[in-house]
Amino acid sequence: MRHGQAWLQSWMLGAISRRGAERAVEMLRCVSTAGKNRAPAPEALAVQRASLAGRLMRSGSRGYTVVEAMLALAISGLLLVSVATLINGQRGETEFTQAMRDVDSKIQTMLSSINGGTFTVSNNYQCSISGAGRPTLTAIGAGDPVHEEGTSSECLIMGKALQVVPTKNQIYIHTVLGLRAGTFEQSKPTPAVAETGGDLTETYNIASGGAIVTSASYGDSAKRTDMLGLYYDPSNPLRVSRVNTQPLLAKAYELNSDSVNPVNNVKNYIEEQSGYKNSAVNDWKICFSSPDNKQTAFINVIAGRNGVSTKLTFDNC
Repeated sequence: MRHGQAWLQSWMLGAISRRGAERAVEMLRCVSTAGKNRAPAPEALAVQRASLAGRLMRSGSRGYTVVEAMLALAISGLLLVSVATLINGQRGETEFTQAMRDVDSKIQTMLSSINGGTFTVSNNYQCSISGAGRPTLTAIGAGDPVHEEGTSSECLIMGKALQVVPTKNQIYIHTVLGLRAGTFEQSKPTPAVAETGGDLTETYNIASGGAIVTSASYGDSAKRTDMLGLYYDPSNPLRVSRVNTQPLLAKAYELNSDSVNPVNNVKNYIEEQSGYKNSAVNDWKICFSSPDNKQTAFINVIAGRNGVSTKLTFDNC
């Protein structure tokens, strides 16, 4: 009699184990399928989970145990976690891709504004020559005489300087002024920052959660160069105004941006003061990563005989 009871218990447990295994395999297939395909909507997951719970409750009348029900619900929970992770990963990748395209577009817009034109009254500033023989901005007060637009002939807008700060999601775009002269060096290049009289610096904020700057360099050099200047070159025989046909002068500055005071030393580098080095370059690279370091990309700013262009690449930097 006892042997018969033991055989019956063994047979029942074996059947239960087989049923549990079959349902475990079925649920794991669902998890695998969710990882390969696009994540279903959260509402659909809730319906699927409720349906599963209902089937388990109904199946209890046919001999399913609490252990089987707990196993199936645990696997369904794993499915929900897997899908949630998939959704978050897709969202982060999309945000990074869009942020990088926006940065690339911003740089191209900056490039299109460089033409060596005359400085006009801007942001309530006018340009004149300082006692040191450099262009300087002064605020326009009530009743002060103002140069008419297009007649501030003492000053030119020589170009822009693009500055990055590693570990930050900000890019600074400095306006660089100069005098009419035969060469870039003779034009006394001066950035329009607070230190020189008037601040025309533009701060571009990369989309929050999108990307951060990791480094900037030029060519094969290992030197850190957090700032690139792109300028109208008075000595260039091609005196055309369109940036896509005008070879601009590109200078990479060996600036290590201060994360607390990013503009610190910008003036000294652009004015080419003694000890503040720069190099003429034709390729400057900015590296980026997503906040979670799962995606990387870089933008090359390429200066050549046919003008300046950018190239965005989604790859390791």
